[in-house]
Amino acid sequence: MKNSENEGEKTHYLKLLAKTSFIVFFSVIISKTLSYSYKLIVARYLGAEVYGLFTLATVILGIFLTVASLGLSDGFLRYISYYKGKNSFKKARYLFIFTFIISAITSIISAIILFTSANFIALTFFHTIELSFYLKILAFSLPFWALGNIFLATVRFCPPLTSTSSSAGATIWEISCPVSLSLRRCSCFFL
Repeated sequence: MKNSENEGEKTHYLKLLAKTSFIVFFSVIISKTLSYSYKLIVARYLGAEVYGLFTLATVILGIFLTVASLGLSDGFLRYISYYKGKNSFKKARYLFIFTFIISAITSIISAIILFTSANFIALTFFHTIELSFYLKILAFSLPFWALGNIFLATVRFCPPLTSTSSSAGATIWEISCPVSLSLRRCSCFFL
């Protein structure tokens, strides 16, 4: 009895692994294709110089994002799993709120610093003022990236969705909106 039950559980997890691997595989293919496409469009239609400046600005944004995130998304994922294992839902909810608030504050401060120091960075380190335009534009995306990393950790932590949507439009919305997806996946845990 236990052996057949154990086999059924193994089969379930193997199917789940295959399904999620398939989804991740095609997501990576789509992501890489879109990434290559935008690079091709920027390089071809705006020129190599603009592409170089944009790439340099994204690298600088990545440095600011690393500092702004303070490693909270990785720590969040570790401790949220720990609290779930101990069935300490209040601590997990507090950790989510605390991490979200701290990430929001640090990323907004980092975005302000990047925006205000864009001219200094562009002229002092790279000797081109054109870079400051791209840094200022990308500075606005820094809080969204930092908070997106927290939501991504939430999605990685929570159990898979069950099919409760009644319409295809709701499913498309949930797939296209990571915030909605992560909140829905964890609503049973955090509420």
